[in-house]
Amino acid sequence: MLRTQLAVLAAGLVGASLLSTVNPRPAVAASALTCSAVVPVYGIDGGGKLRWYGHRAGASGEDSWVADSGKEIGYGWNTLAKVFSGGNGVIYAVDGDGDLKWYRHLDPATGERGWAPGERTVIGHGWGDFVDIVSAGSGVIYALDKAGDLHWYRHLSPTTGEAQWAPGSGKVIRSGWTAITTLMTGRDGTLYGVNTKGHVRWYDHADPLAGGTAFGPGTGLVTGEGWEDYRSPSDAGAGVVYALDASGRMWWHHHADPLAGAPVWQDRRPLKEGFASFTTLFADAAACSPGQSFTGYAPGKSGQNLYYSQGRVGAVLTEGARTAVTYGQQRKFAEPTTEATVSTRAWVRLLPGP
Repeated sequence: MLRTQLAVLAAGLVGASLLSTVNPRPAVAASALTCSAVVPVYGIDGGGKLRWYGHRAGASGEDSWVADSGKEIGYGWNTLAKVFSGGNGVIYAVDGDGDLKWYRHLDPATGERGWAPGERTVIGHGWGDFVDIVSAGSGVIYALDKAGDLHWYRHLSPTTGEAQWAPGSGKVIRSGWTAITTLMTGRDGTLYGVNTKGHVRWYDHADPLAGGTAFGPGTGLVTGEGWEDYRSPSDAGAGVVYALDASGRMWWHHHADPLAGAPVWQDRRPLKEGFASFTTLFADAAACSPGQSFTGYAPGKSGQNLYYSQGRVGAVLTEGARTAVTYGQQRKFAEPTTEATVSTRAWVRLLPGP
């Protein structure tokens, strides 16, 4: 009976194919998220040394690391104003003069110290006044200026470091982000902005490779809260985020719906301690990928099961609950007595009793 009711519910709200074979206690599947065997995480300590860490559990968040994690692979990085990953060992850095420099770590999987020829090559100027800068991999870079304008760039030679840029690089693709202080990316056009209240907003840039100005449905919805006390949050791709708290502890987070933006997260997990003196933490931006064609179940927070349709969360089922939360088209609610509105993609429905 429950299986039939859930199938009917899903067909009416999020498409006939979703939840068509729901079971009350589904088997757990893990292919909604794939990470490399070792997720490279880099940190700059108080002395300016660049240190490498190899996280062995990017998809699940267990506190498991390569034996020599923490080893030094560079020095003098405290002279740089901003450092961020370009994916696959590529690192970009903005110096005190506002010049954008290129580096490529040759062995991010094992952390061996070695850099591609041409490290420190200057590939751009005038990058010093941005509020935040991130890369989504494949040379795609987003930069937020002080006026709240989001700029798009695409570095055409991320592997070799030549100063070549796609036409239109630097153009504004979004405005009004004056409350955003921190950017994170999740690959494939997924972009996150953390505002001054600690809210995480999700955005879907529809054309990351060519820099179009279109954004997908649901763009701008709040997908997370409580991030105001984190330092240096960095996305490894597919919503996997590493961040430092005020005490210097590293935490693992995973936004379970990076492709569609539903406010669904895994339980956060504590990782290493001892980062109080670190000024910067960043994960390799291309280490994890979402299962874009995945349809089936994956674990959510404790006591929850998530149902995915084509890589997007379609429903959240909670053990012992008689309600199911499904995600469909965005709706906006308004009242005549106020100008405030509420937008949501969530539909909550009561399920039949046993």
